[in-house]
Amino acid sequence: MDGNLVFNPVAYYRQQAQQAMEEGDFRAAGRAFKQALRHLPNSPADRARLLVELGDSYFEGHRYQAAITTWQTALETVETTADRPWILWRVAKAYARRKLLDEAEALLSGIPQSASRLDRLLRAQIQCLKGEILRQRKNFPASKRILRAAIRTALAIHPEDSQGVVIAAYEALFRTCRAADDLVMALKVLLEAQPHMAAAGEQDDLTGPLTDLGIALIRRDRPRYAEKAFASALACSDDPTTEVYLLSNYASVLCEVGQFDDAFLYVQKAIAYADVDDPQSPEFLATLFDTAAYICLRRNQVDAARMWIQKALTRLAEVPSSPFPVASVYLNLALIEEETGRLDEALMALYQAQAHQPGSRHLQREIDRLKKRIEKTTGKARRNPRRLME
Repeated sequence: MDGNLVFNPVAYYRQQAQQAMEEGDFRAAGRAFKQALRHLPNSPADRARLLVELGDSYFEGHRYQAAITTWQTALETVETTADRPWILWRVAKAYARRKLLDEAEALLSGIPQSASRLDRLLRAQIQCLKGEILRQRKNFPASKRILRAAIRTALAIHPEDSQGVVIAAYEALFRTCRAADDLVMALKVLLEAQPHMAAAGEQDDLTGPLTDLGIALIRRDRPRYAEKAFASALACSDDPTTEVYLLSNYASVLCEVGQFDDAFLYVQKAIAYADVDDPQSPEFLATLFDTAAYICLRRNQVDAARMWIQKALTRLAEVPSSPFPVASVYLNLALIEEETGRLDEALMALYQAQAHQPGSRHLQREIDRLKKRIEKTTGKARRNPRRLME
């Protein structure tokens, strides 16, 4: 009988565990690794390897103490000295996640230096972990230095072996820069990481951090760097719908800092790229039209602002159950009408906004303010009637 056809429970459960790990079901992975251990014959080397993998499943599932206990058991079982440094690094990493920084540093310092010299990948991992510990201690300059060293160490290794640790080191360096409030350097780090993320097929993961960074930079009045962040976010995005949202968000942020001309260009791009066949399109287009109206009002293009508002209201009429705040559209319409001196029309728009958002104190204050202005204007007209003939 072919020995390859004999059922091997250890291989079976280990394969199940690894598949669960890939799918992110770390509890299922842990259960499968335990089953593999139960069926394992007396083999210290195989037992140590399975314990390490079981600890990995605990760590990925944020069960750090269970990971520490499992890896410590593996240390008692492991036979080759070459495997011990990797397990010690894992235990130190779990200690760091539990904020037990002294214990983590003590373990790292106990890893034989000869081992880290022989294995540059392990050295890069240790440097990366030390950088994260220094960030937790708020020693940001030292954290940046050692994380840069980790990147250099990893880049000197063959890309197929080092890709993961290079990306991890860049991510850690980015977190340090953000924690140090060094936004410009954080952007530079993401731009450096971009080709490595692209090679790993993970470029889309940069879209969110670049967008958040762009918003932070525009609020710090660093528009040139914000422009780079948003342009890179768009380049990294694989989803056309996400690109439209990025353009829209960028336009809104530019409005906050008064860059209305640039904002209008971006909202126009968002409108052009929006998928009109998408089921969510009417509602989302309404938000874009509303943003365009607000921008036009701030650019003193009142007729254009009124046109965009009407387009927004027409779109929202197509989705009467939409959660989008229709009141905000009518509030913008009221601003437009008041800007042009059409006070009665502005008041009617405020009443319509109130119908969609009853109980809003802000809207009631706006209504009371505008009513007083109308009364004051009407009173002046009565005191100073226009003479038909001089």
